[in-house]
Amino acid sequence: MKRTTILTILLSSAFSFGQKIEMSDLSAAGSPVSLSVKVDSEDSGLFTTVLAHNNSMKGVLAIVATVEVTDPHGQVLSIIARQDYVFKYGVIGPGNDRGIAWTDSPLELPHPVGGVTAHPDANVTPHAEGVVSFVQFEDGSIWGDPRAAKGMIAQRPEKLAFLQHLVDVYNMGGEAAFAAALDEPKAGSPASIAGCLKVDADHDKIARIDLAGKRLAAAQEWHSAGIF
Repeated sequence: MKRTTILTILLSSAFSFGQKIEMSDLSAAGSPVSLSVKVDSEDSGLFTTVLAHNNSMKGVLAIVATVEVTDPHGQVLSIIARQDYVFKYGVIGPGNDRGIAWTDSPLELPHPVGGVTAHPDANVTPHAEGVVSFVQFEDGSIWGDPRAAKGMIAQRPEKLAFLQHLVDVYNMGGEAAFAAALDEPKAGSPASIAGCLKVDADHDKIARIDLAGKRLAAAQEWHSAGIF
C-alpha cells in the first residue's frame, strides 16, 4: 500500500522561503510503523531526519527501514535506519514518533553562496521514498522480514556482554579505567555501544557510567524476558 504525505521543509531565518517535498511510504500493507522526513536548516546546510510513527498498540523495540531522498538537483541520498532499543531510549510507544536516522551531509537546497544564489534544477521535484522492512515489538513478536534485522539481532549478546564489562571495569578500577575501556573498541558492536554512550550521555548531560548502568539494567530485563 502506498501512502503519500506532503511534508513542509522549514528553513531558518536565513532563508525567505519554504520548500515542500513529497514523501511516499512504500512499506507493505499492514506495516505497524509509518515513515516521514523532517528537514532542518543550519548555517552549514539542510539536514534530514527520518521519523518513525508507531501506529500499533504495542511498543516498538527494534526497527529497520530505508529511505531515499532526492534533492532539487536530482541527487539521491540513501539512508538506512537500524535501531535496537534494547540498548537505548526504551520502546517507541503506541502513537509516538521518534527519529530513527540522520544524515551526515546537508541536502543542497537553494542558498546564497558568495553573493550568488544557486538554483535547483527546475525539472526535478524534491521527494522521498521509504520502506519499513522489519519491526520487533516489546513482547518479542515481529512484523516484516527477519532477514533484514538478522545482523542487528545477532549482536545483542555481544552488546550485553560489553555493557557488563564496562560496569565491571568501573566497579573494579574507577573512572579512569572505565574511560579507557569505553575508548578501547574500534569496530563492531562494542564500538557502536561505546559511541552511543558517549554521544547520548554528553547530550543529556549525565555521567557516562550512570547511563551505562541504566542501559545494562534495561538490557538485562529484556534478556530475562526471553527477548534474546
